[in-house]
Amino acid sequence: LLITLTQFLVTALFAWPAHFSASRPPFFLKPRAVPLVRWLPNIVLFFTVNMLNNFAFGYDISVPVHIILRSGGSVTTIVVGFLWGKRFTRMQVFSVAVLTIGVIIAAMADAQSKGKDTSTNITANTSFMTGLVILFLAQLLSAIMGLYTQATYTKYGPHWNENLFYSHFLSLPLFIPFLPSLRQQLSRLLASPAFELSIPPQLLQSTSTTPPSWKDRLPLLSIFASDPPPQTFTLRIPKHLLSLALNSLTQYACIRGVNLLAARTTALGVTIVLNIRKLVSLFASIWLFGNKLPPGVLVGAAIVFGAGGVYAWEGQRISKREAERKRT
Repeated sequence: LLITLTQFLVTALFAWPAHFSASRPPFFLKPRAVPLVRWLPNIVLFFTVNMLNNFAFGYDISVPVHIILRSGGSVTTIVVGFLWGKRFTRMQVFSVAVLTIGVIIAAMADAQSKGKDTSTNITANTSFMTGLVILFLAQLLSAIMGLYTQATYTKYGPHWNENLFYSHFLSLPLFIPFLPSLRQQLSRLLASPAFELSIPPQLLQSTSTTPPSWKDRLPLLSIFASDPPPQTFTLRIPKHLLSLALNSLTQYACIRGVNLLAARTTALGVTIVLNIRKLVSLFASIWLFGNKLPPGVLVGAAIVFGAGGVYAWEGQRISKREAERKRT
């Protein structure tokens, strides 16, 4: 929860200068190209999706499985898109069906690996299924948000920077009900082991504006005086605080790219690109943190990302065909 709040705050601060206007008190914001009322549903959906994805970790969902299951966003995108009035080719429907099978295989394999202890099997499976329901709901709302954003860009123009700022800035008050939990998380974070950064005294002296002493002016007389050796200044920063800052900066770069991409392509295209990013995240999770996945989970992941690639290829083929049709 604290990570999400920090990500929202950092992103809002980085995006704010592009919307600042000194001549428009009291909020000092430039006129919007899109009405604020149009952004409000997008803001609520964006905040809800992020919170649901975080809550899923509390229900026996590991990070690799979380990545795999969220990669099934093409399923909800095509279902919601169909209800929205969009139509899809047989190849798109086939690839989504295969992708769904891959998600089911990965989920079942992970549940079985965690349910080896019969005394905790029922409890573990119940918790895991609750996590699956939360992730499915998040994916459903995310698909709705993607199509809503696409419709907004179609009507008002691709003002992705405006979406980036207001979706994060106006979401900040929604964290107020969670303040007690945020305080506890911040206290644990500040109590983490400190990272020590030693600063040499020469570096501090080089930036000083203090006039030279008499010993500097009369070096021969300074041998009769003795000063204690200069001490090294040590800066102590909680390690988890550094990790939080790094996470927020990388998340800003990611979400900025996603909003820019959403302004230039369809909701489906964004989903496919995000799937590729999640594949990289999955491999990084296995390599950096030593996460070992059951064979069934790896098979499911391969099916998910393979089907996502087929879906992307079909979408690209359709786009080219439509572009040629418009030219003629």
